[in-house]
Amino acid sequence: MEHGRLPWPRLAELDGTQSTLHASITGGPRAVTRAFPMTDEEGRLYGPFNAMVLEPVVGAVVSELGVALRYHSLVPARMREVAICEVAGTTRSEFEWFAHASIARGLGLSEEDLDAIRTGQVAPGLDGDESLARRLAHELVTKRDLDDAAYAEGVEHLGLEVLIDLVSLVGFYAMIATILATFKVPLPPGIATVF
Repeated sequence: MEHGRLPWPRLAELDGTQSTLHASITGGPRAVTRAFPMTDEEGRLYGPFNAMVLEPVVGAVVSELGVALRYHSLVPARMREVAICEVAGTTRSEFEWFAHASIARGLGLSEEDLDAIRTGQVAPGLDGDESLARRLAHELVTKRDLDDAAYAEGVEHLGLEVLIDLVSLVGFYAMIATILATFKVPLPPGIATVF
């Protein structure tokens, strides 16, 4: 069975290396903070995880980087999800939006703010640092760089270490958006598109 452009193997069809990565993805920290099912009833992975399991050598590294950026970075959780949602909105990444808007709701972001992020409007419920992170994320996705003023503002308000993690986070989720777009990864059944 295909899932977008990729094969979509059942858990029972995976080899040993693929099965190990599947268990790491579904049983690691993502399992604790799961906002939606990661697999169907036969263990087939939704989202970018299917591509990771199909090529498990690189996939394992990509998965671990995602875990580090989501669960061990210095970027506060709400700010992290604001930045990821900005990447998803800017790149019009349906699956990334679906996954991370759900997480953002769980962290208290309102539908009004999420809709504003999705449509490129001002989100009134964000604090100053969250708004800054959103602006920096947008600039990084659209320009692949920060101008001197934006860089200085990031260092001044967020601190250099948080800015480093934020830049890495945005780069990672821009890569995930590219994977999702290239392989035409669909949304889970019953989920409506927003772009």
